[in-house]
Amino acid sequence: MIIQRIKQKILYLPRSLDNRKMGGLAVRLCHLFLRFRPHHPELIHQLVNILSQRDQIGVVIRLLNRYLQQNPNDPYLHINLGNAFLSCQRLEDAIKCYRKALSIQPNAVGALVNLGNALNQLGRVDGAIDCYEKVIALKPDFAKGYHSIGIILLLDSQPERAVEYFAKACQLNPKMAFSHIHMGQALIELGRFKEAEESLLQGLNLDDDNAGVYSSLSQLDSNKKNSSLLNNMESLLKKSIFLPNDQILMYFSLARGYMGQGEKERGFNFLSQGNSIKRASYHYDINQDAAMFSRIVQSFDGALFDKLKGSGSDSKTPIFIIGMPRSGTTLVEQIIASHSQVYGAGEGLGLWYLTSELALLNKTRKGFPEGVAEIKEDSWHDLALAYEGSLKERSPDVQFITDKMPHNFLNVGLIHLMFPNATIIHCIRSPIDTCLSIYMQNFTGHHPYAYDLTELGAYYQLYHSLMNHWRQLLPNRMLDIEYEQVVQEPEKMAKKIITSCGLAWEDDCMDFHKSSRAVRTASLVQVRKPIYKSAVGRWRQYAPQLTPLIAALGTLAPSATEEDH
Repeated sequence: MIIQRIKQKILYLPRSLDNRKMGGLAVRLCHLFLRFRPHHPELIHQLVNILSQRDQIGVVIRLLNRYLQQNPNDPYLHINLGNAFLSCQRLEDAIKCYRKALSIQPNAVGALVNLGNALNQLGRVDGAIDCYEKVIALKPDFAKGYHSIGIILLLDSQPERAVEYFAKACQLNPKMAFSHIHMGQALIELGRFKEAEESLLQGLNLDDDNAGVYSSLSQLDSNKKNSSLLNNMESLLKKSIFLPNDQILMYFSLARGYMGQGEKERGFNFLSQGNSIKRASYHYDINQDAAMFSRIVQSFDGALFDKLKGSGSDSKTPIFIIGMPRSGTTLVEQIIASHSQVYGAGEGLGLWYLTSELALLNKTRKGFPEGVAEIKEDSWHDLALAYEGSLKERSPDVQFITDKMPHNFLNVGLIHLMFPNATIIHCIRSPIDTCLSIYMQNFTGHHPYAYDLTELGAYYQLYHSLMNHWRQLLPNRMLDIEYEQVVQEPEKMAKKIITSCGLAWEDDCMDFHKSSRAVRTASLVQVRKPIYKSAVGRWRQYAPQLTPLIAALGTLAPSATEEDH
């Protein structure tokens, strides 16, 4: 009877876990009960939950290992241990635990779900999907299983397939807000804006303080003049219910909204607040970037290219589109990818994986950029084949594939060594318009220079100097395409771009905005429109607020009276 009363007390106390005394008492009672019933699965699970909520993961792992010595064939102990490893990002250890649990009980849904989660975090997409598919086979009404597959497909640049899974999740559980929200985000990537808005608004009705919904809605033209949406966002911000990352989303969303309504000063104030919070969230020293740029210039010289001439591949399959973010790279890719012989692969990370592994490819163990000179001549062809092979996995039958990673401007030397005959298109836009557009964007990737006007201007100077180095070292190697020229003479410039890629002209290249291909970049809404001129010279509307940027750009900044070309 006493033991039963202790058990009931334990099961009740965790409801008060926000009270540290109650949580501590629950832990002590669990230990007391387990002295009498050392293998009681319900109480072991409860103790694990309590300790996990109190961030005592190390204690949880030791405790579970102790119980596993006594009960090695208990699948739930293995699952709980896997969950503990998963919570502290020991993903390989977690995977071993889940696989062990499944070897004992193949249909353990909890093990399958979290094994899928762990594999997904490690980028093992196929394995993760396989786990979730098995869960769905066991539980056809498991909405979260469909949602999980949708998330993987969305992150793997397959938004069309993702929409199907999100739709099924919403059908099974219409009140699951995050499925409506992610379906809306996938539909935006596909350019299906009206459907996207409907899904996002459904998500908002179910979760009206979700910052991600407001951020997605603010990208759509139909909501840029939605005063009630802006009022809701401001009201929520005043309640201070958001963590910093969500605050940032809300400030950027408000900035887009008020700027879209013509309230430039009010919009820029919100933009500044969002940028300030984001900039305060990480450490960044632009001098380290300056040192890296300098090392690239020193490492890539004429002697290196003379030594390694002819070492790479003759292939012209990759088309590299580079430039500062917001300089027109997405527009140029959309024009090229509208051609029947081109697959638009978007922002590939292939070259960045190569630079990160460079130390493993040479005996001196030097990294990028110094290690480039240490790689054997006959290795460059193999590296090119491996990179091209990774591209062709996405679309093996086309003649050309684009790699539109803007920051590959750092890797022009590397590109030339691997693919001396491949097209490199360098997108250029007015420095101050480029920087303003960057400052207006809350990037999902790593752009530490982007959230302070002075640092942004200084970074642009570094980029500008490096591009001059490449031009001097490799004359006529890149095609410079000015955004302003594309806007002024779209058909003429589009034909120039297509010709430079070695392609015959197709009229679809001028109808790029009608393309159904998915777009994931910051320009995913803009490239669904015909070419427009309103972004040229936009900086003038914010000239008083851009004083730090103008100063940092120095000679690259226009005067207030200078004409835009």
